[in-house]
Amino acid sequence: FIYEYADKGSLLDILGSQEYLPLDLRLRIAIKTAEALQYLHSSETGIIGHGSISASTVLLHNNFVPKLTDFSGASKLIMDSGSNGGDSVINNVLLEKVLDSDPSRYKTVLMNLESDVYRFGGVLMALISRDKDTDHDDLLAKFTRAYETEKTGKALFDKDITAEEDIILLEELGRLALKCTILNADKIFMRPTMKEVAEQLHKIRRS
Repeated sequence: FIYEYADKGSLLDILGSQEYLPLDLRLRIAIKTAEALQYLHSSETGIIGHGSISASTVLLHNNFVPKLTDFSGASKLIMDSGSNGGDSVINNVLLEKVLDSDPSRYKTVLMNLESDVYRFGGVLMALISRDKDTDHDDLLAKFTRAYETEKTGKALFDKDITAEEDIILLEELGRLALKCTILNADKIFMRPTMKEVAEQLHKIRRS
């Protein structure tokens, strides 16, 4: 694959640098990335699961516009554009139709679409903590433990963000990230779709 040159490198590079990264900019990166995944999950594009979203696969241009990369490995076309033209975004009803028509695709559907939501939760955690060294699962464990024991993720938030109103927004982002990364088999249905994640991020930004 050939990509546009990304002046800023990857999101992982930025998180590990001294670059000033205010909360509104982090929210914009999160929103644009979520919208890109939402687009991939829409039936208009054929419902594509990216499969490997992370801070290292989000490239940033000089104006911090994020671009998704690394489609060569785990990405999968789950449905073609003609399978169900009436549904604009992947949802539970559409998933049921896919699985009813071909139950063997159950694992592929869940692994790709839910994996994108799950891994995006890790990107959110990295954005609000500016932690570039902890891998996804360990970062999830830290956030889960913090919210279960302290009812807050404040101890993990980037120390450069100090305004009280910003801390409140970080709390909301932390809770959204945890919803994206639900692992309990009995509660996995509570994971939001990427459309719902994007909508929630817009709501948080407006606040």
